[in-house]
Amino acid sequence: MGQARENLVQYATGANGQSQYRAPFYLTQFGSSEAAMDFFMRDHAHAMSVASIMDAQVEADGKGVSDNYAGLLQLAFRQAVAGLELTVGRTSSGAVDANDVMMFVAGA
Repeated sequence: MGQARENLVQYATGANGQSQYRAPFYLTQFGSSEAAMDFFMRDHAHAMSVASIMDAQVEADGKGVSDNYAGLLQLAFRQAVAGLELTVGRTSSGAVDANDVMMFVAGA
């Protein structure tokens, strides 16, 4: 779980210089950052289970090449996932728009 931020990305929408601030995707499922974090804390055991399954699959795939490659692949996978911002736009009324989904490289 990273930082709770209301505006993740400022996105240029067109040639006329307009831009929009993009909200975190999780707001399509939760009414607030606080509600998302509350769920995250209560769902810890399940999240750890799913993460362990994913880690085992990445490791097994990497070991198909070599043990060294498996370690490198695990590190690279975590870095790649951690560097992404999954965002949604907002409607003209300010509500999150679950149909306007975009992903960005964090900090780019």
